[in-house]
Formats: sequence, C-alpha cells, structure tokens
Amino acid sequence: MTNWFVHGDEIWISISPYQEDTNVAVADGLDMIPIGFAGNLYEVVQFAGDAGTTGTQEVQVRRRRVAAEVDMLSTKSVLTAGDQFTDSAVIDAANDDVIEGDRLFIDVDTVNTTPCKGLSMLLKFKRTD
Repeated sequence: MTNWFVHGDEIWISISPYQEDTNVAVADGLDMIPIGFAGNLYEVVQFAGDAGTTGTQEVQVRRRRVAAEVDMLSTKSVLTAGDQFTDSAVIDAANDDVIEGDRLFIDVDTVNTTPCKGLSMLLKFKRTD
C-alpha cells in the first residue's frame, strides 16, 4: 500500500511492502513508486511491525530514470535488532533528486536472523517544480 501526503512544498510517500503479519525477506524492487513531480529526497524513515532479533535489517531506496539506476542512499536505512523505527539513512546528495517519470524501488538487502514482521518506509521530499 502506498499513501501520498502533500503539505506546501513537501511530499511524503508512505509505502508498506510487507504487511505487519509477514516476515520481511531479502528482495529487490519491492513496490514500484511512480514519480509525478520534481524534488529532492531529504529523509527516509523505516518502520517494523514487530522487531527482529540479532543482526540488522538494511534497506536501500533505488531510483530508475529511463534505463539508468542509482541508489539514493549513501548509507542504507539500518534497523538494528530489537528496534522498530530508524531514521539512520544518509541521503546521497549526488542522487537525491527525482523528476516526473522516475520510478523508485525499495530493496531489502539484509534481514535480522529472526526477521522483522512488517516493513513500512516513509520517504520525504522537498518539491523543486
């Protein structure tokens, strides 16, 4: 499920690739998000329904523009064992922009030994158009 929130020159996109009763698994290209505006990503927040144990869950935001793909985070969003929330991601300033026609994907690169249940991401953008 994807929800969009618009307030002034900000757009927040909430996406839930895994429902709260589903174990998170390593996967690329979860839930494509089509972009219909120009802006810059300035914050990423990761939420879990139930915390995982041992290890970390690492998530990347990937942008596809025409045939070129780039990671939008220079440091992935990392959820440590026992946590249900993190805003630890570092935005890659060279790849933080989106334009109309871009597509964003959520990539789960690692999961906890006992994985989290549920995964939601909040992507916050400042409009530039």
